[in-house]
Amino acid sequence: MTHADHNTRVRGVAMRLAGLAMGTFVTCAVLTTSDATLLFGWQRLAVVQVVMSLPLGLMIARLSRDCGYLSPTILRALVWSVVAGAIAGCGIIFVPTVATILADSGSSFTVRALARSLLTCSLTLPWCLASESLAARRTGETTSWLGATPAERGGLLAVLVVVAMALPAAYASDLCRRQATRCSEALRKQQLVVAQRMLKPLRDLGSSQEVAGESPRYLYPKLSAAIGQLEERAAHANRSKSDAARACESARVLAMLDRLDEAEQVLTPHCAGNAQASLLLAAVLQQQGRWEESTARYEAADRLLREAPQSAEMIAGQVRALNGIAFNARETAHHEDAENVYLQGLARLPDAAAHFHFQLGRHYQLGGRPFEAIAHLHRAAELDPQAYQESASAILAQLGTESPGCVIGPWQRRNSAKPGEAAR
Repeated sequence: MTHADHNTRVRGVAMRLAGLAMGTFVTCAVLTTSDATLLFGWQRLAVVQVVMSLPLGLMIARLSRDCGYLSPTILRALVWSVVAGAIAGCGIIFVPTVATILADSGSSFTVRALARSLLTCSLTLPWCLASESLAARRTGETTSWLGATPAERGGLLAVLVVVAMALPAAYASDLCRRQATRCSEALRKQQLVVAQRMLKPLRDLGSSQEVAGESPRYLYPKLSAAIGQLEERAAHANRSKSDAARACESARVLAMLDRLDEAEQVLTPHCAGNAQASLLLAAVLQQQGRWEESTARYEAADRLLREAPQSAEMIAGQVRALNGIAFNARETAHHEDAENVYLQGLARLPDAAAHFHFQLGRHYQLGGRPFEAIAHLHRAAELDPQAYQESASAILAQLGTESPGCVIGPWQRRNSAKPGEAAR
């Protein structure tokens, strides 16, 4: 390749990149303006979908030029730019309509993934054609970089189709899987409004990932109805500052509705001598990410519960307080403090030993201490199989496949017959 050819190639690449950058910007702006979350669930998924469609559009443009369907003229580049603008305008108008039709018809995840791919390709292809036409006109390129034979071009086309369609679909599937886990956790904590926000993109993408045993499509209206009922209860709640029980009930409703500042205001006057109010306020502060304040409230509640006559309710409250303190310690990277809290609970509350063995097992798993995790998980399942057998088995199976699984697997099988001994 001569120096002149090299300069020509560089100019061609630069002009194509400029056209693709413009196409990416305009397409992302269109999808954002038209509320891309109705079809894409997350705006970051829309951006990934657009970027992945560009190589396919560029190849189609080059094939069109090599076959004589695309003239390398400035006028043709301007025509394709106008077409791109017209399609973008139509996208702003019709994307919400298409998303609504797909949602109302109950379309599957696959159908919606195909619709997203076709939409982004139709929005980016005119920009690719315009950039290819302009680059060829300004550089005078005559050689093709697509391969010498039809088989080579067909193979490259197949790869780019996979990049444009399958990879964004795989990314969307992974997003849905992780979001479903977070949504289930929010529901377990009765954070209904938070769970609703997490559930919406799953519904919009037609995800089949179950949340609380139900499809997002059917769970979302039920959750919305439950939130509506809670809003009505909150509107008529008696937030009397003289009644701690009513204040706690009102604060629980507000916390489920993600009205955390209001819940804090309701609870604060009752925390001095009321363990349940302190526990609830600690949870509210924890949900706001105010870790140190939350820990202080959990510790105050724990002191009140320890001073009270012991009962099943008081023990459950202490378990909740210690769990909250350990969680806050992990969130602030004080992992040794979290471990000590669980060990303290194990020593202080023998009736909750199974729970603290399980929490230690999870803590050691997250901390990369698999052998200690296995011992405590086995002990938790042994002490309370009904509550922890299934969960412990799932974590143990995961540990058996993680590195160094070749060592952990045989060791775990040898010790599973007598799980209590390793923890004792």
